[in-house]
Amino acid sequence: MKCNDYQSIKKELREYVNKIRVNTNYFRSDFIAEWALLTTIACWGAPEGGVRFISFMITLAFFSSKIYIPRRKRTTPDFIFMMKARIINAHLLDEQRIFLNKRLIKIHRVTRNTNVIFYVRRCWKYILGYLFLAFSSMFSIFGDLNIQW
Repeated sequence: MKCNDYQSIKKELREYVNKIRVNTNYFRSDFIAEWALLTTIACWGAPEGGVRFISFMITLAFFSSKIYIPRRKRTTPDFIFMMKARIINAHLLDEQRIFLNKRLIKIHRVTRNTNVIFYVRRCWKYILGYLFLAFSSMFSIFGDLNIQW
């Protein structure tokens, strides 16, 4: 019984870490960011006026469907709270309990909401490509209105 509890909790922690990796690997995939940047630069090459506006709208429509929003069944704080309760209630040896608590603390450190630097460092190309697309589109739309910055 002790071994089964330990193995199942350890497996669930590992699966959660793998889900986090999959999410960050999607952002790190260069092809989305690079294509967003290249198509934005191509839109700037279009003649001013309606053609440029339409090219930016098509680019925005295409890449807005590529924005990734992770769909998790539960949030990280919920997961951590649930796993703490499972570790406390499980029939484990002291060494196993200590090991699982250390793993849980490590997961919490990496995934807490205040750890923005972690995601920016891993996903900077994705963020930069989409920011350039958004600001270029806004400039293209509102630039013709003679608004001075």
